[in-house]
Amino acid sequence: MSADEIVFRSPASVLQASSVALVGASERGKWPRLIYDNLREFGYAGRVFLVNPRQAQVYGEPCYPSLRELPQAVDHAIVIVPAVGVADVLTDAKAAGVKSATIYAGAVGDGEDPESKKRGAWLKTFLADAELRLAGPNCMGAHSYWERLFAYPNTDLCRVPPGAVACVFQSGGTLQFWLRTGADRGLRFSYGITSGNEADLDLADYLNFLVDDPHTRIITLFIEGIRRPQAFMHAAARALEAGKPILAIKTGATAKSQAAAQSHTGVIGGDYAAYLAMCERYGICNCRSLDDMVETALAFQGGRLPKGPRIGFVTTSGGTVDLLFDYAESEGAVIPEFTAATNTALLPFLQDSIVPKNPLDLGIPSTLEHAASVCEVVARDPNVDMLGWAAMLPSKQGAWDGVEALNRLLSLTDKPVIGFGRMNYQMRPESVAAQEAAGFPFLQGLEPTLRAMNALWFYARRQGRPPAALPPAPASDLSPATLEAALARYGITLPASRAVATPEEAQAAA
Repeated sequence: MSADEIVFRSPASVLQASSVALVGASERGKWPRLIYDNLREFGYAGRVFLVNPRQAQVYGEPCYPSLRELPQAVDHAIVIVPAVGVADVLTDAKAAGVKSATIYAGAVGDGEDPESKKRGAWLKTFLADAELRLAGPNCMGAHSYWERLFAYPNTDLCRVPPGAVACVFQSGGTLQFWLRTGADRGLRFSYGITSGNEADLDLADYLNFLVDDPHTRIITLFIEGIRRPQAFMHAAARALEAGKPILAIKTGATAKSQAAAQSHTGVIGGDYAAYLAMCERYGICNCRSLDDMVETALAFQGGRLPKGPRIGFVTTSGGTVDLLFDYAESEGAVIPEFTAATNTALLPFLQDSIVPKNPLDLGIPSTLEHAASVCEVVARDPNVDMLGWAAMLPSKQGAWDGVEALNRLLSLTDKPVIGFGRMNYQMRPESVAAQEAAGFPFLQGLEPTLRAMNALWFYARRQGRPPAALPPAPASDLSPATLEAALARYGITLPASRAVATPEEAQAAA
């Protein structure tokens, strides 16, 4: 499929709806109530209509029997009804001119239940001639932070200030844990999207939308499978050209993981090696774990890319130095020697027994000004492309007296500056405030820090340069008749076999 033939469907009416209808609103339903309260309490500016054929009033507001009977057409329907009721709601939505709907229910095409498969077949037929865009089914909605459109059943996440990191997760439940963990570390989001079973809008559509979104600078993905690889790669190329890094984690490295994903979403995981090759080609930073994706997103949220792979480290202990050497080798990180001029400039800041080298064991700095001065010397070294400073964020307000010295460091260099801790530790709001005052991200764990800094260079080498078009595949004379001879030329021997036409011939051949 050529780029001209790729069609993207816009999720704008889902994520940027100017009016919504909450279908399935009830006093007893937990998810509808949470979403209604989110819309009312956190600043959504659009109109909200409630729909339930069995209620005249819900939450103290009028409730309409169906989408057809609303006083005005709405952009988006938030549909939280059992699977058996989905078809009627969507039929009403189409008749009422609703632009899009999110279906939260599962058992609409997924799994092995015959009734679910029937509903899935009906939905496919319905979407074939409907102008309505569909998110889901089997999803948990989305948070649109700048629009204040909070249609995911979680209240705490609505309190996070808006930012530049967009998330598209094919696992609805996983999203809230990743957003919560990321928010506690200082990540700020533009969108948190769960795509579910992707009967209509899929990963490629959301990715393409986010490339054009002015608020989004970083895109994170939780991938179980890619339904339209060509469209996805086209959107990924656009992201690379636009300078918006994609950070991803993908399940399906094992056969059991692929089978599990297919059973609950219907998506085929695909070949994992092919996925990694795609990441290499399109500059997608593949993360080893959800935790790694938090660290890597924080590193990119710092907003700086290196001009090379070389890392200069300022640490507080010889043990950290030893571990950094070990982990750098296993992670392929580059730790250069400091120049002679840098070593000389460092001497006045060090105890008499310490010999300057990279990674540097500074010991415990007397003040933040002391630490910032040493970091400045290392950042000036022409052999250094990125600076890593070993430090834990404080847990009490005012504990970092003189944090301005750290912030000033950023004005003295254009290189990425990364703070890091040797191990994971709990952060408080005061810790995030100190990170914001410093002006650069603080990562946790030595190996995740090295992987995140490597990711900065991996992306920097590719940013702004869409991959060159692949040459067409050469003509091939491969066929069932020539396969065995072709494999033999490469030293691959097939087991003894024979073509047969009947069960009797097969028995004799066996």
